[in-house]
Amino acid sequence: MDQPPHDANGYETSLETASASSDAMSAVPVNPAALASALSALVQGWDRDALVWGSGYLAGLAQTRLQTGSPLSMPASGKTGDGRTGITLFEQSTAGAAVQTVLAIVYGSQTGNSKHVAQQLAAMCDQRGIAHRVVNAKDLNIKTLRKETHFALAISTQGDGDPPDDARSFVEDLLSARAPKLPDLKFAVFALGDSSYAKFCETGKQIDERLHALGGTRLLARVDADVDFQTPALAWIEALLAQLGSASHTSIAAPATRVTQAAHGNSSYATVLLKQRITAAQSTKEIYHLELDLSTSGLHYLPGDSLAIKPSNPSSAVDAVISGLQLSASTQVVLADTRTDLKTALTSHTEITRVHPALLQFWAKHHAEFAERLHANSVSELMSQLQLAELATRYPIAITAQSLVEQLKPIKAREYSIASAQDAVGEEVHITVARVRERREGVDYVGAGSDFLANLSDQQQLEVSVISNPRFRLPADAMRDIIMIGPGTGVAPFRAFVQQRATLEIAERGRSWLFFGNPQFRYDFLYQVEWQKALHNRELTRMDVAFSRDQAEKRYVQHVMLENAAELYQWLQRGAYLYVCGDAKRMAKDVEQALLKILSYRGDFTTDGDSERGARELRELQDSGRYQRDVY
Repeated sequence: MDQPPHDANGYETSLETASASSDAMSAVPVNPAALASALSALVQGWDRDALVWGSGYLAGLAQTRLQTGSPLSMPASGKTGDGRTGITLFEQSTAGAAVQTVLAIVYGSQTGNSKHVAQQLAAMCDQRGIAHRVVNAKDLNIKTLRKETHFALAISTQGDGDPPDDARSFVEDLLSARAPKLPDLKFAVFALGDSSYAKFCETGKQIDERLHALGGTRLLARVDADVDFQTPALAWIEALLAQLGSASHTSIAAPATRVTQAAHGNSSYATVLLKQRITAAQSTKEIYHLELDLSTSGLHYLPGDSLAIKPSNPSSAVDAVISGLQLSASTQVVLADTRTDLKTALTSHTEITRVHPALLQFWAKHHAEFAERLHANSVSELMSQLQLAELATRYPIAITAQSLVEQLKPIKAREYSIASAQDAVGEEVHITVARVRERREGVDYVGAGSDFLANLSDQQQLEVSVISNPRFRLPADAMRDIIMIGPGTGVAPFRAFVQQRATLEIAERGRSWLFFGNPQFRYDFLYQVEWQKALHNRELTRMDVAFSRDQAEKRYVQHVMLENAAELYQWLQRGAYLYVCGDAKRMAKDVEQALLKILSYRGDFTTDGDSERGARELRELQDSGRYQRDVY
């Protein structure tokens, strides 16, 4: 849902009437039965999204009255830019005069969703005349935070519980001893995340707890939003506005800027032109290069963007769940008001290759042996180890088909870094996919997205959308040098970068240096012929590789970085941009530690290092946008 529902049901009018009469209602004893009857009549015909929105609105009113002990009062009024009556927040200064209070709306965003939430809040503040400013977390000075009085934050969590790149410095400072006490701060946090990861909304949780520990007062309880964040975002905004004292005195109008998946673009269909395995049969990895036709889709992308593809679950996993739980594939179930059979629900509509914490807790309540395993292991470990097929096969429980699907989350699109530049390939898009498939104790463990793509045939159509990634872009100045670090399928976006640079004349582009790694040179050198051609044509200046299993000691890209520390440091000193793509849990952290060491020693390990200087220079790279990551 993108905006408050308002149609023939009279939803807006009813809320205005209820709000206008709220002062009178608070002055008399409340009859719970009568109030319940009145509310039931009011919300008759509302759908689920409308009820969620209304709950946030009423929660905000209730919280305000709990804090003030009185009905919401009308703040000083003003005029919005287009002349409509609005509301401006005021405080009393020590001299007794009213001074304007500005709501700081702060966001930290990797793909744009948190930014859109912040923009919607700003738009609704505009409608109600609430003084505000919108700030990217990277531009927020921790030392001036003590001057803020009203603070609303929308922030996402990336990879293994990490903040988005544009908020890394802010979060680091806030969690450090440098953070000031904040006794005058009133704040609210909207956290975005993906519950299929163990550290769901971790960044938002950390900030919310830290602001409170520093003396801040919560305007609202923190909201942790999953991938489908639009409805909870709207409820949070409305509740926040109610807390600020405007919602009970103005109509609940449709927001000027909607909270949508705008960063994801529109969904459309693409046709498979080519699917080619690019690792040898002897390789331990099964990696494919796919080329899709976008000519009828209307989709456009830039190097650094990702492609979201909606998969269906593997039939082997679906069959294992049904047989393990002794259910019938033809049993009818209801999902989101749609009736279908169990097999279709498990194949096309629900997430079965990723388990979430609530599902593990549910299973533990119904299976004693699994409860012991859950007690002995962390939830994050089990989330990475288990799929529903294994739960159903090894720990079967008595459950109905309807109850099963109600425990599952909707299937999510899988995202893949785009491996092509549209200026070079036209109305096509290319991706690089590593198939996840192994057998564990008689049960197939598969990746829904990679298995779906590996089984595609030529001319098959699939649903896709483009996910914009403004935090992972080539320099605006094409003469800047670039350093690209992408082991495994993490090399995909750098294929796009090199293609894009190749559309320019040599004199119009800076140098480029690629670091690539994989297990074995003979079997796993992705796009080897293309890189050799790019080097020959001077489209790629330099390439260094690390094949971890081609020698006795494991050798990874971070080791090659350290071996070339002096030259890498010189490139950075001359203004090069550095990019990292790939695994967040280990590779990205190891690469960052290598980079920190290179900066600390200025590329010369025979001298004394300065870790503080290295950390400072790394932060400067981050803050200037010259250190960009796309990690997962």
